[in-house]
Amino acid sequence: MANIPVGTIITSMLPWEAFKRAVGSQHRDWLPCDGREVDAKTKYYQLVGSGGALHLPDLRGRFLRGLNAFSADVGAISGDLGNPDSRDASGNEFEAGSLQMDTVGPHTHPIPTRLGNIPNNTHVKTSADQEYPDVSTAPNEGTSETRPRNVSVYVYVRVD
Repeated sequence: MANIPVGTIITSMLPWEAFKRAVGSQHRDWLPCDGREVDAKTKYYQLVGSGGALHLPDLRGRFLRGLNAFSADVGAISGDLGNPDSRDASGNEFEAGSLQMDTVGPHTHPIPTRLGNIPNNTHVKTSADQEYPDVSTAPNEGTSETRPRNVSVYVYVRVD
């Protein structure tokens, strides 16, 4: 792991204490991505810090998303692979480690039937005599978040 560059993020199935044992003396080179403050003496701070306190991104419970451009020579990709929200609410470009809050964009949920899809805003009565006044509204399934299938891992970043 000595050849892994500072700032590289890795995922692991090992919790922090087990990860430290697994990497041995090199555990001082790594920190969990849990929002903790970075020591100003680390190479990570020297590369990324700007004189004040620097905190690692808190990636607990977050999905990673690749930035859209790497250099002026290559430029941003376009179309479906592009990042339509490349700026925050203040108009600043997202940088590595920036948090982008979740959103649910406009969408519909047509109900497939033997007669075809029923258009939005149509009152529907099911065979169980339940009425759905707007078929674009999905029923609450007992959770407060929208998420894809996922597997939880621990996330660490090389700081030295």
